[in-house]
Order: sequence, then structure tokens, then C-alpha cells
Amino acid sequence: MNNTDFGKIKISRRENFVYLLNHFLKNERGILPIKELHTGVCPLFFPIIVENAERRSDLYQRLKNRGIITHPWWDRFHPLVPWDEFPDAVYLKQRLFGLPIHQDLTLKHLDYLLSGFEEVLGSR
Repeated sequence: MNNTDFGKIKISRRENFVYLLNHFLKNERGILPIKELHTGVCPLFFPIIVENAERRSDLYQRLKNRGIITHPWWDRFHPLVPWDEFPDAVYLKQRLFGLPIHQDLTLKHLDYLLSGFEEVLGSR
């Protein structure tokens, strides 16, 4: 940990996030819950909302088959939570999908990710 440059990691993650954001804003794909990355934020992944849980699961598996590991984020429902009282949370749990933006990804990796995502999305 002493040799980790957290400032550099933050910069890389932010740059990767903005790269994907610009692509999705330009191509109007999916619902973007975040359309601006505020100063100081270090994102974990790039969130996009897809049609439903089945579509999210399909995207996850098909991208994984191409070697692209994504995040079907927050996909489990704890049995003790009264989910009917939290419809917004249920909506997100069923539809939120995260694309990787970690600091080791280059623009070449992100282009491969976007190409795979667009192909999978278009080949329903």
C-alpha cells in the first residue's frame, strides 16, 4: 500500500469514466444515472441502467463470454428487507449495470469494451 499512488489511480479512473460517459452521451445508449462526474469523485465503475433484470443478466454473461468482466451490481435481495417499501431501490437492483473503469484499463481496453457492449446490445 505504501507504494500505491492513489492520486494517479483517481485520475485514471476519472479519465476512463469520462471516456465512457462521452461515448454514451454521444450514442444515447441506455439510461445514464450520472451524466457528470463531480470534482473529487473517484468512481468504482461506470453505471448504466438497462431494461430489466433479465437483460442485465444476459449482458453480463455475453460480455463475460467475450472476456469483459462487468458488474451486475447489487443483484441480491436480502430476505429481511421489506422490498415493497422501496420501489426505487428495487428498480436499481434489477437494472443497474456497471462497466469497468479501473486504473489498469487503457483506451484500447475501453474501446474493446464499448465495441463488445454495442455488439451485444445490438444483437438481442
